[in-house]
Amino acid sequence: MERKQIIIILAGVLVCIIMLFTGLYFSGQLHFISQDAAIPAAVELDENETAQTAAVTTTTAVTTTTVTTTTVKTFSAAEKEKLHEIYAENITVVGDSIAYGFNAYGYISDEQNLAQGSVAIRNIHDFTFSYDGVEMDILEALQEAQPTYIYLSMGMNDVNMITAEEYGSAYQEAITSIQEICPDSNLLVAGITPIAADCDFTDNAEIRKFNHVLEQVVADFDSPNIVYFDAYSVIADLETEDMRPECSGGDGIHLSGQSYEDLLNAVYEVMDTMPMPESVMKAFEQADTESEEDHTTETTMSEVEFQPEETESEF
Repeated sequence: MERKQIIIILAGVLVCIIMLFTGLYFSGQLHFISQDAAIPAAVELDENETAQTAAVTTTTAVTTTTVTTTTVKTFSAAEKEKLHEIYAENITVVGDSIAYGFNAYGYISDEQNLAQGSVAIRNIHDFTFSYDGVEMDILEALQEAQPTYIYLSMGMNDVNMITAEEYGSAYQEAITSIQEICPDSNLLVAGITPIAADCDFTDNAEIRKFNHVLEQVVADFDSPNIVYFDAYSVIADLETEDMRPECSGGDGIHLSGQSYEDLLNAVYEVMDTMPMPESVMKAFEQADTESEEDHTTETTMSEVEFQPEETESEF
């Protein structure tokens, strides 16, 4: 009897245990995780975000490796000649008596001249310049004129008066001021020209020092619209680095008439490398169109003139 009671008690305990586990299972408090269980949602989200990031990175990589090419038009000799004629009509010269030679020898008009004797970069605001019949400060004159190209040339009156560093600082200030009032102008900053070997006004080594500082000032602007023009090399003898004898205007400082043609031919080549203003491009296209029309007219007249007459055969 006692054995049967023990069995009944054990059976009851077993039933209770089974019922307990069954209740826990159906209530969701008991579940089994296998090794192949699904990845939790949070992990899935992280992977999706990683995939999206990878996609963005790939797109960025493609974008940054895209190469943009710019077509640069090259001009024939005839086209360059037309361009240089346009340059000659659109350049304003600012500077000292050496710069004034462009006007004195007839290479630029009075309207294009803002140069006169004794001017230096250190004292340019001590002078007035005539524009449209009115005397005014150089900056006022340039603001009124708004030149397409501005040729700055002064320094011979500075080399004996200030240091190269002061010269560079004064030029930097002048260029900055001109930029502000003439934002659409292209600036050509010319170096000081050399003196003759027998001239004792200054020393060519000192001029080269000033030019080196000026060239660096222009380079610091880092602008395609502001360039340094090596006028010194155009006038100098390649071996001695002194003024070539034929370039002297008589005193070993000022220049001969031919020198200005040499300077212009050289500076036009520099202007070819600068961004072309819209006004110059329009003038060039118009000149090109007129040239084509003239060529067509000449060809037609030539064909008519040399067309053989029809005659009856004698045979």
